Amino acid sequence: ELADDMITPVGEQKTVMRAFADWQIYERDRDLYDKKWDAWHTVEGPAVIFQDGKYRMFYSGGNWQTPGYGVGCAVSDTVTGTYVDSDSKDKASVIHTIPGELIGPGHNSVILGPDGKTWFNVYHSWNAERTKRQMCMDPIVWKDGAPVTLNPGRGKKTVTLPATAE
Repeated sequence: ELADDMITPVGEQKTVMRAFADWQIYERDRDLYDKKWDAWHTVEGPAVIFQDGKYRMFYSGGNWQTPGYGVGCAVSDTVTGTYVDSDSKDKASVIHTIPGELIGPGHNSVILGPDGKTWFNVYHSWNAERTKRQMCMDPIVWKDGAPVTLNPGRGKKTVTLPATAE
């Protein structure tokens, strides 16, 4: 909640997740706020869904200009967290940059498709010239409780519902 000035937080504040992995580093040796930061981590753009009895928070991390940028998914028993992401230790587990194909995929939303069974990852990525962001939408499948984006990328696609990994 914010005060009437729309800047000042009001009430109890709670950290729901902290950056924890090298792929979430935006920049090393960053000068900011009168300090040099060894590693400036970025986690941003959260979107939460309730699926299979758990709250799942999708988030973007890292620097969109690097191969490590992408989307992870952290899980909690309550909507207010704390959220834990055990699948994104080495790289973004939901979707990440694919050199030459997909640049800076992130800031996603997750929606349930018209069949009521297939989840979709709706996100943006950069065009090859890095002059504009484009919307992408790909189905998600769940493997061992973790979301995996099927055939990520830009361009027109046909998806047969319900989507499966096979």
